[in-house]
Amino acid sequence: MTALRQFSRYVTIGVATNLSLYAAYLLLTALGLDPKAAMTVTYAVGVALSFHLNRRWTFESGLPYLQTLRRFVALYASGYVLNLAGLALFADRLGLPHQWVQIAIMAGLVVYFFTMFRVWVFRSG
Repeated sequence: MTALRQFSRYVTIGVATNLSLYAAYLLLTALGLDPKAAMTVTYAVGVALSFHLNRRWTFESGLPYLQTLRRFVALYASGYVLNLAGLALFADRLGLPHQWVQIAIMAGLVVYFFTMFRVWVFRSG
């Protein structure tokens, strides 16, 4: 499968899940949950959804399940740290609105994750 087709599928999954998760993030923070706690909850849900949808549909991976799961979790752990650090720096320290900081971080992580999925997590051959 071409990179363009994979990216198209990745974006389709990403838009649907991330819009839903961002809405959940906004709802949780509106209900009084700390932005970093809300990000943690929605991040965990997103990781589970993303793994199954991207493994099966986007990359059609035939690699061993546990191998790809371990790599996927490690990649998303690094993304979590980047997300948390970004919120702490830009929202907490610099005082930028957490809603905008979170969406900017999410956009940056899209490129990072897709690249790493192709070259490491679901690499075929």
